[in-house]
Amino acid sequence: MKHLTLLLICSSLAFPAFARERTESVAIKGGEAHEICMKLEFARKLDYAFMASRDLDFSIRYEDGGEVHFPVPSQSTSEKAELFTAMEDKDHCMIWSNSHERTVKMNVVYNVR
Repeated sequence: MKHLTLLLICSSLAFPAFARERTESVAIKGGEAHEICMKLEFARKLDYAFMASRDLDFSIRYEDGGEVHFPVPSQSTSEKAELFTAMEDKDHCMIWSNSHERTVKMNVVYNVR
C-alpha cells in the first residue's frame, strides 16, 4: 500500500493536470526485459514514474547509425520519478531488465510533452 501511495504522489507531481498520461502494469519474467519506445524530438520532455516489486535494471536508450546511446545509463532500482529531456530527434526506449529468477511486477506512468 505504501508503494501505491508513493506512485500516486509521484504521478501527480510529475504530470501537470492537463497532460494525458499513459499507464502500464506489467509482469517481467526472470531474465527478461520490458521496453516502452516513443519518438522524441529535440527538447521534448518525457515525464515518467515507476514502481516495481523488486529492483530492476532501468535505462533509456536510442540508436544512431547502429550505435546505441544511453542518455540515462543503466541503474538498479525499484522506483523512480524523473523528467527526461531529449537531446536528439530519435526513437527513445525506456527499458527495464529483470536479472532475478522470479517475476517482478511493475507499474509505470508516463507522458510525452
